[in-house]
Amino acid sequence: MHLTLGRIISVPIAVVLLISGSSTVPALWTHRSAAEMAFRNCVFVIFALALIWFPEQIGAAAGYVVRGGLPEKTPGMLVFIAGWFFLIVPPVLMYLVSR
Repeated sequence: MHLTLGRIISVPIAVVLLISGSSTVPALWTHRSAAEMAFRNCVFVIFALALIWFPEQIGAAAGYVVRGGLPEKTPGMLVFIAGWFFLIVPPVLMYLVSR
C-alpha cells in the first residue's frame, strides 16, 4: 500500500471533522446524547475514509450483497469520488443548515 495525495489529504480533513463534529453536532439535535452523535460521526468519517483509501478493493466486492447483489465490479475511481463526496458534502450542508 502506497500513500497517494488523496490519502494524505483525507486524513487531516477527517481529523478536523471528527473534532469539530463531536463538539458541534450534539448542539443541533438535543434529543440525542453527545456520545451517540460522536459515535455516529466517527462511523460516517471512517466509512468515507475507507472509500477513499481502498476504492479498488471495495469496488471489486461484486455479488456480496444479500438482496439483489451487485452483478459487476464498480470502477475504483467512482468509489474514490463517492468517498470524497461523503467526506466533504455532509459537513458543508450541516454548516449551511446551522447558520
